[in-house]
Amino acid sequence: MMVHFRQRIGQSLLKKINRKIVQKGRGFKPEEPSTKKSEEAERPKENRGKLLIDATVAPADIKYPTDVDLLNQARKTTELIIDILYKSLKENLDKKPRTYRKKARKDYLKFAKNRKPSGKERRNAVKKQLQYIKRNLGHIEKLMNKGASLELLSRRQYRNLLVSSEIYRQQQWMWSNNQKRIEHRIVS
Repeated sequence: MMVHFRQRIGQSLLKKINRKIVQKGRGFKPEEPSTKKSEEAERPKENRGKLLIDATVAPADIKYPTDVDLLNQARKTTELIIDILYKSLKENLDKKPRTYRKKARKDYLKFAKNRKPSGKERRNAVKKQLQYIKRNLGHIEKLMNKGASLELLSRRQYRNLLVSSEIYRQQQWMWSNNQKRIEHRIVS
């Protein structure tokens, strides 16, 4: 939470706050120690457990992406791009290409809600998402062959399409070779 506020606060405001804190600190006078406090200070303190430090400037909601999460995001990206490309060719095409987005989402959620999926379940979920992405990338290619242009996409969408195809390539290689790592792997 503090990171969010720190990003919004400028340097000038931060300097003003620091000046006020220093001014208040200079005006502060410590109280005279009483006899009770001095007796407590003389006794050595015993350790009573671990010291917990609150890291308020570190974001607490860090999500570590998994292969299936990445593939699901790539699938959503390709579905969005299919929608955009189809709009430009709506008059020339009979039907919109099938994406099975509801079924794909259902398959993803079935895996994501599983608290401790086995290796076999994880591998099957990756396979399903890879199949959906392969179908979507094929549809994108067919739409381009029929006259759709990637110029309709924004820079961000085009970059996401390239990233999605690279994620597909990497995950497909890892899945077919039964590996868990690859060089220059995309993780988010």
